[in-house]
Amino acid sequence: MDLYRRTARLARLMEHRLDVRGADFSAKVHRAGRVLPRHVRIEAERLVWALSMLDHPRLSQQIDMKEMAQAARIIEAYLLSVDPWDLRLGRVVDWAAGLAFSLLLLLALCLWILFWRGYL
Repeated sequence: MDLYRRTARLARLMEHRLDVRGADFSAKVHRAGRVLPRHVRIEAERLVWALSMLDHPRLSQQIDMKEMAQAARIIEAYLLSVDPWDLRLGRVVDWAAGLAFSLLLLLALCLWILFWRGYL
């Protein structure tokens, strides 16, 4: 298994499934942040650590490639289970709910000011 090809594939999946932009896998993991569940984020950070160690000849011998393959499988399974349209719809619904709450507060404030001034 080539760790560079595997993380490049995971980076493409993150871009398509989570709409996360970035230059490489480590940047996308950093930008994804809390979009990823905790157990997936931990595995992704382990892969980022392994990528940083892979360039050094002696440090690369410390990497357990079976564990990294397992981490990549966990991340890939999660990313393939994510529905990008559902994620986008959730963002739109969250935005609309925030907007509706703000308008409701503004209406309540206007009514309170009208009542306080004696117009109601």
